[in-house]
Amino acid sequence: MKAIKSILIAILSAVCVLPAAACAQDPAPAPDPAKEDVFLAGFENWEDGFQLARIFDGFGRVSFNTDSQYVKTGSGSCRLDPIGYAGANTIPFMYFPTVSQLFGFDYSDFTYADYVSVEVYNACGEEKTIRAGLVANVTSISAVDRVNDTELILQPGWNTCYINIDPGIVAIGGDITDIQGIYFMFDNCGEMDVTESTPKYYLDDISIIKKDEPSDADITFSLDPYEICNFEKAYQKYTISTEADVDLSVVNAAEYGIAAASGNKVLRALFHGTDSGYWKTIKIAEKLVQSTAIAGMTPEQAENAYLCFDVYNNYAETPSIRICLDYTTSGNPSSFLSTGVDAIYGEWAAYEYCLADVLAVNGDYLENPGALLIFFKDIAGERELFFDNFRIEIRN
Repeated sequence: MKAIKSILIAILSAVCVLPAAACAQDPAPAPDPAKEDVFLAGFENWEDGFQLARIFDGFGRVSFNTDSQYVKTGSGSCRLDPIGYAGANTIPFMYFPTVSQLFGFDYSDFTYADYVSVEVYNACGEEKTIRAGLVANVTSISAVDRVNDTELILQPGWNTCYINIDPGIVAIGGDITDIQGIYFMFDNCGEMDVTESTPKYYLDDISIIKKDEPSDADITFSLDPYEICNFEKAYQKYTISTEADVDLSVVNAAEYGIAAASGNKVLRALFHGTDSGYWKTIKIAEKLVQSTAIAGMTPEQAENAYLCFDVYNNYAETPSIRICLDYTTSGNPSSFLSTGVDAIYGEWAAYEYCLADVLAVNGDYLENPGALLIFFKDIAGERELFFDNFRIEIRN
């Protein structure tokens, strides 16, 4: 009888032990840090977000708020009083870095990022529109490359806002594995200093929300032979950007009473000048330029190759506006050559410049072309320009 009991005990012990052994052999997978959501800033103290904030173009004031009416969670939020340089019509701009050696974090890899969420309190008493997106590159102490620009429409009071990450758009102007910050832009209110009438906003709880599957970090441009940008393809509107107070849009030329230089669509550039003497800038993305016939062209081919585009001045009170096109090399935001054409009212003006002459100034250009920069001087009053058909022409 004792022997039977011993056998039963042994069997029961084995049954009890086996599940534990099975669990030990199949541990739960460890969470992947790359897929974990990131709480970037909650503004609970000065070090939390404020110390790292970067402001540009006479932004105005950034301050620590503890008034609970303007706090979404916790006990603090970020108050913004954006103004911009009075008389220069610059856009108040700021960003929060995703990388900090001082505080020991690096959230720059957005491969798994789905969207950025942020709580914004609009204290202006009326609907307001601001813009937000990602900082792709910090090109200097006063300039950055922006991508994934998003319009945020704010009702009075609290607004939960989302910046959806489009990896294709990000890839045009940056590297999705190396995003340097999250930016916010506001209208220039034309004031010299912060006053009671200055627009007021409050930010809280900036988070990067992840997804399960990674984004493709590469992009391939669909280009016709010798095309740079003719604005007929859907992606091309994302290859053009500006750091100035210029409204850019790709439009049907016929809707504005003009015939396109090529096809049907053109780039419309509208700006409200102040006669500040500053130069407005429009940039054609480096990655696009590097995908064109320029890259890899031989010096012999450059002898017969001309970079061309067309520009239309639609403002009668300024019958001629000087338009400059500057050339850069990859990774260098400063131009090494400035050229130009006069945009005449009521007609298309043609720009052309031989690539051999560009090569004569910088012998590395064909192997290492950078962004193309379009400049025009700030002039008082509203101005409307149209651009079309950036291309390479081969002439024998």
